[in-house]
Amino acid sequence: MTFFFEPLQVSSLNNEINVLTGEEKEKNTEFWQACLTRPGKKGQNLWNDFEVLGELDLLFAMGKALPPV
Repeated sequence: MTFFFEPLQVSSLNNEINVLTGEEKEKNTEFWQACLTRPGKKGQNLWNDFEVLGELDLLFAMGKALPPV
């Protein structure tokens, strides 16, 4: 059996680290939610652009796969 004794100074610092880590996770979640909702009305335009880029990428890949004439 092993026992670990944590000094009081370290205990308070460890508690502070745990609190800050929790706050960091909350801020990270808030940030990503804001990023997802921020485009608003322009979100559809961004999605359309993304689809066009995907189609262009597919056509470019198909063109590279063709044997030379």
